[in-house]
Amino acid sequence: MLLAPVQSKELSINELIFYKSNYDPISQRETFSAYMLRNNPCLFIEVFSTGETLKFCKIEGTDWDLEKDFPSIFIGEQSVNSSSVFFTVAAPHNEQRCRVFVPRKKITCTPTGN
Repeated sequence: MLLAPVQSKELSINELIFYKSNYDPISQRETFSAYMLRNNPCLFIEVFSTGETLKFCKIEGTDWDLEKDFPSIFIGEQSVNSSSVFFTVAAPHNEQRCRVFVPRKKITCTPTGN
């Protein structure tokens, strides 16, 4: 399984390493947020319409697991657009560029060549 629903809870800014939502200033709406916690190397996505929080630890196309393999691998650069979260998994031997397509809760990754 590539994702795991987790219990949503209120977070303090001190717990976060990264937080980004797909907020659109024109419509003043957002449908999800993506974040990383100081005490957990996985990526979390909160889907506002359902209240569901998804936890992404396993990297598609590899046998990597951020929870098990950290700090040998870790999430580096992250970005968000209207429907997806993008991030790079830094690794000493096969860096991956990943995308989570939020509407389908689907992660895909491809090697960067680095």
